Amino acid sequence: MKTHILNSAVIISVFLFACQPKENKAPQEGIVEISTRELLPDVHFNGALVGFADKQYAESARHIGLAIQYMDTIILTIEDSTRKQIIRISISELIELKEHVAVAKVDGIQDLNYFFARAGNSLAGLHMNVAKTEYFKLDGVKAGGELDRALRAIENALKYHHLELTKEEQELIARLRKNADRLKIGEKIPAGEMEGLFDQLNTSITKLSSDIEINYATYKNKRKTVIHDKPS
Repeated sequence: MKTHILNSAVIISVFLFACQPKENKAPQEGIVEISTRELLPDVHFNGALVGFADKQYAESARHIGLAIQYMDTIILTIEDSTRKQIIRISISELIELKEHVAVAKVDGIQDLNYFFARAGNSLAGLHMNVAKTEYFKLDGVKAGGELDRALRAIENALKYHHLELTKEEQELIARLRKNADRLKIGEKIPAGEMEGLFDQLNTSITKLSSDIEINYATYKNKRKTVIHDKPS
């Protein structure tokens, strides 16, 4: 996954992924480009980034709080105990982030991007799990909707860390999105095909989690080096 430098200006738009190879580089400071048509938590995450960039820390914290409220409602719908715990961890991280943002005790906007990316990836895993469950319960329409939400959550998690999909990952996402659209209109897709795609998607979500941690660690180390190298 490749890192991009974004302008500091706030742009709310649809972000299109290019077919480029991955390489782990430190994420750059900046505002994430995100579409307002995306999932509700991401609308609030974007609002938090805008507020933080404008030094409106109370407003930024308010948006984080609204995202937390949404995720709290998701908890009520989760049956899988592992997925429920993952979302709870994300919520606890966001609560702590909100408290720090409210009093301007955050090093930089990339700290927000990091936790928003983690939350997005957690949501992707959740929606994938629900989609798979509904598919094998023979509710293809609901499975298609959940699969679409999983794909959007992945894309948003990528945006927060300024990462791009490889060509192979793009092809996987395209196939999954096509199948999600087919399921939503009631088409039948062979179980073997969907099971294989779900497995590949799960692998991608797991890898994204690792990439987010690697990129953030690189960013933090680079930031420490810059601070230490400043003349006294």
